Amino acid sequence: MQSIQEELIQEIRKTPVSQLRQVLDFIKFLNQQYKQLPTENTQSEITLAIKDDPIIGLYSGSPDLSERSEDILETEIQPQSGWTWKA
Repeated sequence: MQSIQEELIQEIRKTPVSQLRQVLDFIKFLNQQYKQLPTENTQSEITLAIKDDPIIGLYSGSPDLSERSEDILETEIQPQSGWTWKA
């Protein structure tokens, strides 16, 4: 059984010279993509970002949120927020 490297070399030998630049560019692209894969540290940063996402908090928040929405909104209204309370 051939290794993947041997198989690649055989295919490269069969490739017309005019196409070798494209093959090389593609291999460089793949190597660059591999280097940019998230590491374990990046993965934990993504997990932390998800925990801070307000939409996620909406679903894991208080079950009576809809009942308290007016009270919450009223406490959040500030003159600089642009929100007003109309009677």
